[in-house]
Amino acid sequence: MISLTQAQLDNYSKTEDLKNLTTFVTENSVSLLIPPYRQNKTVLNGYSSVLHGIIHHDPVKVCAQVAIESISELDELNHEMSMSFILNLGWNDTRLANNDRHNSLAVPEHLTHLIWKPDTTIQSSKKTTTTVDNHVMRLGKHGGINYSTKMSTTVTCKFSLKTFPFDRQTCSLSLYSFSHYNDELLLFWDEYPNMFYEHSIDTLTSFYLEHYTTSVRNIAFCSINGTKCRSKSFLTMEFEYKRYSTTILVSLYLPAALLVLLGILPTLMEPRSTSTRIGIAGILILTFCILIHGQEKQIPDVSYLTASEIYLGVCFFFMILTLVEIVILNHVFEVLPLSKVASEQKIDEIELDLIDSESFTGTGEKTDAGRVKQFQRQLNVDKKFRIIYITIFVCFNVVYWILILLDLWILADL
Repeated sequence: MISLTQAQLDNYSKTEDLKNLTTFVTENSVSLLIPPYRQNKTVLNGYSSVLHGIIHHDPVKVCAQVAIESISELDELNHEMSMSFILNLGWNDTRLANNDRHNSLAVPEHLTHLIWKPDTTIQSSKKTTTTVDNHVMRLGKHGGINYSTKMSTTVTCKFSLKTFPFDRQTCSLSLYSFSHYNDELLLFWDEYPNMFYEHSIDTLTSFYLEHYTTSVRNIAFCSINGTKCRSKSFLTMEFEYKRYSTTILVSLYLPAALLVLLGILPTLMEPRSTSTRIGIAGILILTFCILIHGQEKQIPDVSYLTASEIYLGVCFFFMILTLVEIVILNHVFEVLPLSKVASEQKIDEIELDLIDSESFTGTGEKTDAGRVKQFQRQLNVDKKFRIIYITIFVCFNVVYWILILLDLWILADL
């Protein structure tokens, strides 16, 4: 056994020589003197840094508490959630009890590996890092141990973007013992509150955390032949996020709806000004495409249709419908009558080129009254188209937003 005076121990704590004490450590035992608070007591004399040294009949009970420091990112494309937190674990090791110690003992950071700690790990973690020089361990008078460590992790989170941009996402983070089952080590949450999160430090830009919950799941692991099963405790934290949809409503939905309504402008022009009408309709369609291209970073690239893509697709269909109406109207009232007259008079191609185009106005050789009548029919077609166009678009919007609100209401009750 090592015997050091208090003056020597104080000198060790101020120099790098304290690291040399770890040379006395073997794989299963330690013979070492650590200075308690204002006292000189043997703490780890004959201590075994393995779990089986603690277990007698009942499993080691480990109490957990989590303090969320920040949730830095929700990656929709890679289905990831990145966050950093402080994990506090507490358990009792009677071998470290010392009734003569009046206060808890802070264990030097580089000596914490000499004391057994739960091997907690994060389920579905893609990357987990433990911040260097951020470990705290304290020994209580009766063998109680409190261990805190700061961790940063990126975990898998399955996103469902069918209702984008009005979606809610639920991500979870689960802690469990990597090598021990419930009959050896039992994880459980501390009494309320077992989780802390300060919303003022929220760094997310597209989502905000609506609420979070904690739970415990027991999952059984069976042998290959299924004759023996052992369970593990998973401490689960669930986070429910809601997307900020106001920006997308203003920058995407509102301009798209206005462009659709502006699609009736070509139908207000003179029916015989076909080139002008087609030009304006083409400009509106081009503007709509530029709008979608400018907002494509806000629209997630997924293999299924989202709510925003359905709305934009319908808007694009209405704008194409205006162009189709102009072309059909010109074909029915301008092109077909000319073809009919040319067919009846059996004019060959050379003679047709010599015909003065002014002798055919809409339906061929007609009187002024006939031309006025045809012009009125074209105006009536445009008027009916505008009424049907606006009515169907308004009905679509009513149905669309009712379904969106119902979906949000159902999700809110779940």
